[in-house]
Amino acid sequence: MKRFKAQKACLLLILVLSVFIVLPGCGGGDDTCTVSSVKAITSFSFSGFPGNAGTVNEPAKTIDVTLPFGTDVTNLIATFTATGTGVRVGSAIQTSGTTPNNFTTPVAYTVTAADGSTATYTVNVTVAPISAKAITAFSFVGFPGFNGVINEPAKTIAVTLPFGTDVTNLIATFTTTGTGVLVGSAVQTSGTTPNSFTSPVAYTVTAGDTSTAIYTVMVTVAPISAKAITAFSFVGFPGVNGVISEPAKTIAVTLPFGTNVTNLIATFTTTGTGVRVGTSSQTSGSTPNDFTSPLFYTVTATDGSSVTYTVNVTVAPNSAKAITAFSFIGHPGAVGTIADSVSPKTITVPVTRGTDVTNLIATFTTTGTVVKVGTVVQTSTVTANDFSTPVSYVVTAADSSTVTYNVTVVVTNAPELGAIAPFGGFGGPAGMTNQGLLTVINGDTGTTGASTLMTGFHDLGGNVYTETPLNQGFVNGTIHTATAPPGSVPGVVAAAAALAAQTAFDNLSPASLPGGTDPGAGQLGGLTLAPGIYQAAGGSFLLTGSDLTLDGGGDPNAVFVFQMATTLTVGGPGAPRSIILTNGAQAKNVFWYVGSAATINAAGGGTMVGTIIASAGVSFSTAGNVEIVTLNGRAIGLNASVTLVNTVINVPAP
Repeated sequence: MKRFKAQKACLLLILVLSVFIVLPGCGGGDDTCTVSSVKAITSFSFSGFPGNAGTVNEPAKTIDVTLPFGTDVTNLIATFTATGTGVRVGSAIQTSGTTPNNFTTPVAYTVTAADGSTATYTVNVTVAPISAKAITAFSFVGFPGFNGVINEPAKTIAVTLPFGTDVTNLIATFTTTGTGVLVGSAVQTSGTTPNSFTSPVAYTVTAGDTSTAIYTVMVTVAPISAKAITAFSFVGFPGVNGVISEPAKTIAVTLPFGTNVTNLIATFTTTGTGVRVGTSSQTSGSTPNDFTSPLFYTVTATDGSSVTYTVNVTVAPNSAKAITAFSFIGHPGAVGTIADSVSPKTITVPVTRGTDVTNLIATFTTTGTVVKVGTVVQTSTVTANDFSTPVSYVVTAADSSTVTYNVTVVVTNAPELGAIAPFGGFGGPAGMTNQGLLTVINGDTGTTGASTLMTGFHDLGGNVYTETPLNQGFVNGTIHTATAPPGSVPGVVAAAAALAAQTAFDNLSPASLPGGTDPGAGQLGGLTLAPGIYQAAGGSFLLTGSDLTLDGGGDPNAVFVFQMATTLTVGGPGAPRSIILTNGAQAKNVFWYVGSAATINAAGGGTMVGTIIASAGVSFSTAGNVEIVTLNGRAIGLNASVTLVNTVINVPAP
């Protein structure tokens, strides 16, 4: 229960911090705040190719860009707008207008939202063929939003400019797939060359193969009564353009989830002479308004006539649909490990041996609006399910999108120790060494090596192994080696013990028992842990500073498994540490899977608990220390020796 409360507190803290980190996630006047899941690329082009904008297919998550014939696509710099918090290509962070990439093949751009979810867009770049000779975009300098309407079959371009425009010296901005453009014999440079458009102007485009196409550009000046809004968007939302219905005189704009619509600044283009909302004059890109309800934009023409457009702003529904926490009622150690980076997403929950998995009630937290298993709506802390096989939880977002989490319950059984169970110490092929007169092992010991590899011990049968006056350890059982004890079949017991130890080691591995957590970031000191699997994220575990408490929760079968890829270190210089068992936790059900070596209380003293199986060796205390180190468990080195200095080992009862 303590751990559950701690997790609730941690989750609350994360949610509070999220409010300050992702301000766009809070709508005006709303009492709730959700971390934004918005993660779109809304516009895409390349530096040096104005007008060659990418076509974004949002449902398919593709972006298609066509560049002129002869373009080198191996080092293109993309200019893009994204609604997420970051964009990557592979592991490389992308900066709009800065980062180059090779577009010889499709390039995957991954956009990350504030909530950590991602979306991947595939960018396909096509180079126009040698015969390409199209004008693909046409406008005039000084007239943003007044873009030419290109009729490709007819090879005409129609542009309407505001009333009063002088068309005798206009500079065109255009994009072409050809190699050159002429008006008459004059070479045309986009954004530079002026022409008179009092009558239609013929633009001749030449392809790489010298073939040509002629586009006729016709410029019309809006009449004195012109009063249309021809483009509408909002500052800060590039790529989100209003949909204008001219017959109905309506403008519809959909903004991302979480947008505060109470103070939006509109950018618009009009053929009229002025625009007002009520009595307030509107300046494009400057005047803020509250769009909580529809707004009426009145456009006035030069002749004094007017027309009113109704602007309707809609905020997209929330697409958030994550399960952020998962556990089971009545099982304090059954905390799910959530994997969001895979598809489908997974949740792995460890439960202790003897748990009835056919009727478990889950406690979960979700950012979605509803969670179902099959057709059954799930209520956290209420709905029971049978977890004998994986259970699929389907989370639905406010925007009706869904995601599936497959929940798998792993029963944490104490591994069968078999032939290694009677051993308090086992040194693999390297043997065991004792220093001091206070060492007692209440159990068997051994090695698969020769008897000479056991030093400083004598056993219950009176067999002595290289003892000195200062190094005499008592084995309250039998010492088994490749050549002893006398009267036995040499090596049989030791070999069986070694095989059983390796099997137990494998059964304790993350591969066999997945889903381990690291509640102390590698530091176990000062923690109180419920039954479960704990895996060192950094590869090693420390137990220093304070003792570790293992709380069985009243279950005598509660199992604790600690997994580390490298080392285990218990205690520091002059400061031994201990493990405290409470509420039914037992030493026989505590296991340490150590990828390399374990060092236990090098300064002497302290009480260690559990069966330690280390790929390398295990050492207790340091030569010269007289304070006894106690192990209620087993010390097993698979490939290296076990070293004891004034150590008492008590093998747990079965």
